[in-house]
Amino acid sequence: MLLKKSFSKFLKDRVNLNQSRIDRIVSSHHSVRDKLAEDDWVSDHLVQTRLQGSYALGTAIRSPHESGTYDVDVVLGLKLMRSGGLPSGYSVLRKTRDALEAVPLYSGKTEILRCCVRVAYAHDGLDFHLDVVPTHVPDEMSDPLQIPREWDKTNPIGYINWFNDQNRKTSGYLRKVVRLLKYWRDLQQLESPNSMVLTTLAGQFISGNARSVDDALVHVLGKILGWTENNADQSTPPVLNPSLLEENLARNWNYRQFLKFRDHLKPAYRDAKKALDSKEEEEAINLWNGSHLFNGKFPTELSNPGKKYRDVSNDFSEAAVSVGSSGRIGEAGVIPSYNRGYHGNI
Repeated sequence: MLLKKSFSKFLKDRVNLNQSRIDRIVSSHHSVRDKLAEDDWVSDHLVQTRLQGSYALGTAIRSPHESGTYDVDVVLGLKLMRSGGLPSGYSVLRKTRDALEAVPLYSGKTEILRCCVRVAYAHDGLDFHLDVVPTHVPDEMSDPLQIPREWDKTNPIGYINWFNDQNRKTSGYLRKVVRLLKYWRDLQQLESPNSMVLTTLAGQFISGNARSVDDALVHVLGKILGWTENNADQSTPPVLNPSLLEENLARNWNYRQFLKFRDHLKPAYRDAKKALDSKEEEEAINLWNGSHLFNGKFPTELSNPGKKYRDVSNDFSEAAVSVGSSGRIGEAGVIPSYNRGYHGNI
């Protein structure tokens, strides 16, 4: 059964970021961008800064856990080539961190990670990380960029364009399906796959003929499950970046994590398919709310709760049930085709 209203409510009330969070995150990105531009080293090399990742794609979600935090990815586009080639990746990360540490608001809140500088940000009750990724821009921001420490290639704008194209082809269902998949993964406390891998798999497998978001979600779950079962020999299969085919987005997804994801996916798809095929709204809601899927977070309200009781009333009305002189039910009319709980003689 399609539960269009229930999924719309679920996305709105549980999954989607509310506008105040979005506004706060966007303003924080603008603040970081402006503060970095004031640094002498950054301003000498700066091309552009822009959001990437889930906020640029529109797939950011609320954490299903009270202690959840949010990651905001910011690309810092720089022209870094010198006569001797590119500087060391670590030196660029260190200079980026120095520029952030010079801002009183960020002082003491930064750390250097593998290819970014993280700012632990907390304001107005909203905890999130700003991950500033310094990149070398060989030509234009729309072309593949290079990231430290080894100056590997990445293509954030190309990926955003690919995702937006896929989303348009699916009437906007892809963006909603990705949010639901990420929420499910976090609710199931799975450490993998990361959001980039999950988004790419969904974008590759989603159908353009879906009738609703739950129909699209069940299709994607089934396709991803089939992919995991067909590629579960001895190692995690690659997931190629559709905007940069030389990049394997699953390079850090280890085989143990891959098998765990597959094992969680099996009962999730089974119950989701059963919910979609169900003729009863209450049964479908209970399945979506089960431990293998959304574990008590899915809306429980029936779209037409009075219908269930009208059906019961109609059953008895049409059967013309009565009690005869002997006390036996059904003597004066048609015996109901099924028993709704009476255990006496019929």
